[in-house]
Amino acid sequence: MSAPGDDARRVTAIVPVFNRPGDLALALRDLAACASLPGIDLDAVVVDNASVPPVTCEGTGDLPVTLVRLAVNTGGSGGFSTGIAVAASAEPAPHFLWLVDSDARVEPETLRLLLEALDARPDASIAGPAIADPETGEVHEVGGRVSGRSGRMHPARLDPTGEAFECDYVAACCALVRTDAARQTGAFPPIFLNGDDSVWCMAIARQTRTKVLAVPKARAQHPSFGVASARARYYGARNAFGVVRAAGGGIVPRAARAFYEVARAAKQDLRGTPHLARMHLAGVRDAADGRVTGPGEPPPSHAPDRTPPLPMHAARAALTTLRGSLHAARIALIAPPRVGLPPIDATLRIAPIESITNSGGASSPTSDRRVATSPSRQLSIVVLSYNRREALLETLWQLAQGEATRNAEVIVVDNASSDGSVNAVQQMFPRARTIALDDNVAIAGFNRGVESASGEFVLILDDDARPDHRDLAEAIEVLRERPECGAATFMPIHPRTGAPEWPFVAGMREATTSFPVMGCCNLVRREVWLTLGGYDERMFLYRNDVDLAMRLAAAGVGVAFDPKWTCEHDSPAAARKSNRWFRLATRNWVWLARRHGRGLSKIGGVIMGWAWAHKTAGLHPSAHVAILRGVTEGLCTPPARQPEWIVPDGRAFAGLLRLQLSARTKGDSASSS
Repeated sequence: MSAPGDDARRVTAIVPVFNRPGDLALALRDLAACASLPGIDLDAVVVDNASVPPVTCEGTGDLPVTLVRLAVNTGGSGGFSTGIAVAASAEPAPHFLWLVDSDARVEPETLRLLLEALDARPDASIAGPAIADPETGEVHEVGGRVSGRSGRMHPARLDPTGEAFECDYVAACCALVRTDAARQTGAFPPIFLNGDDSVWCMAIARQTRTKVLAVPKARAQHPSFGVASARARYYGARNAFGVVRAAGGGIVPRAARAFYEVARAAKQDLRGTPHLARMHLAGVRDAADGRVTGPGEPPPSHAPDRTPPLPMHAARAALTTLRGSLHAARIALIAPPRVGLPPIDATLRIAPIESITNSGGASSPTSDRRVATSPSRQLSIVVLSYNRREALLETLWQLAQGEATRNAEVIVVDNASSDGSVNAVQQMFPRARTIALDDNVAIAGFNRGVESASGEFVLILDDDARPDHRDLAEAIEVLRERPECGAATFMPIHPRTGAPEWPFVAGMREATTSFPVMGCCNLVRREVWLTLGGYDERMFLYRNDVDLAMRLAAAGVGVAFDPKWTCEHDSPAAARKSNRWFRLATRNWVWLARRHGRGLSKIGGVIMGWAWAHKTAGLHPSAHVAILRGVTEGLCTPPARQPEWIVPDGRAFAGLLRLQLSARTKGDSASSS
């Protein structure tokens, strides 16, 4: 590596890897050879996507390498996003980020030519080389374009000669991007595999108003995607519509691409490979349902034990075409949701990083010289108060006695109470910090409290909610050990009868990390809360906790829940519901369905919540009027906008509906929602 200096161009290579230790070793060898280029200060960030066994970075010579170990496989998009976030937080930050797949082969000339292309074109922010097959050496892609008619992606050129030219996208298996452009645009879209680099390149061009360059004279080797694996077929079909949308395509290219995938599925049925046909069909189906982020749930990819006779092939192909055509029509008429790009700093806050290791150094949990923040291991407690002085004082007394809470930072946010709550807290619990608000802002008070907290974890409590201290200590350990969890929640029970407020969990026996509900007592990572914006303040009261649970799921960090974890809760609203409750809870339920529901679950969820509200209202005419007002408000006014990178796939909301429908006990099955 050349001696670093003010005039040296700093380049950080980002290499995600999953279960490819041999390929990674070759890639690092290539990068180490590039470290000797004059005028370039090169290092690398390797992101291990939870490989088993974990990969190592050895024999890299003078190439400094930071190894980031993720707790779960986040796919190529998550691996690149995490690497970009780590590299962009370095001091000093690199001028360029070099995206390199672990199974790509590069030469020093590759990096040199890409740098020269960007130096010659200040109006360009990202450049990629000609991609050749490692077996034959034949070039199969030089830049890429998206057809405005068919919605299909294809190489911009196949001729590896000539000067750099503009294109729609370049492959992330080898792409050089200006760090400032990446910061301005955001991280990769969270679509796991296939199409993520295309969407990202087009987003960079759009956000920075710069060009994407293909550099034919530069060369990298990477396997062709001409013969796709079973799972790649699923992701290719599912994610293609995000690429079409990023390219500005409307109904015509969406429909053309959808029917193209249906035809591919039917072709596989005719060939006697229905396991491959299912992949194409599942991808189109999930795109039609709006499930376009994360690892997805492709069907089993094993081949059939025996091949059925030809007439069966034709019958199956016809059925596949019929099913696929229905999904394709939905895609054509209703565009799949736009997949937003998370801010780069949000990736570090939410990514399930297990450890970061520097070459020549020791492994450490998520704190590193490259990462700007080193989170403390503290607990903060935010209690929201409103005219329930005695309940609040009882809650604070129990918190002061508990082993898990007695030394925690306690913040009481008071919503302009008129019963002397603030003075009582200041006199009896001087260690607690009080935030006295001038007006009753309802759940927005929680947001004010978390903003002023200092702990890594924040316990969110109603003023009449008291968690079991042993359960709380266990939940804290779960969040420390499970970085893929953004929060934990506790089942509210009546303090005298022990009756649960959530009858829909009566049949649960096992703990889960993807619970779709939160309530009056929640343990949340502070950075995750701040990144997502906390509670939706437009909801004012009710359903806000369920909404947060589903936004956590959409951000890729679930809610941990164990049926044994309990919290005493003696809320009057759980038993006696006011007209305001019926109006706001019904309105917010409709917003919940509109924001998080997909397809039939969205429509069915609205109807189900509406009917349940009328049933709960009984023989109280004013309550029924309040419900109608709530439904009207929910349908006529849209829910608050959320960041573009949070794209619910509908699974969390559908899971909530299943819980509600499976409840064995009658009565209020969502009183705390």
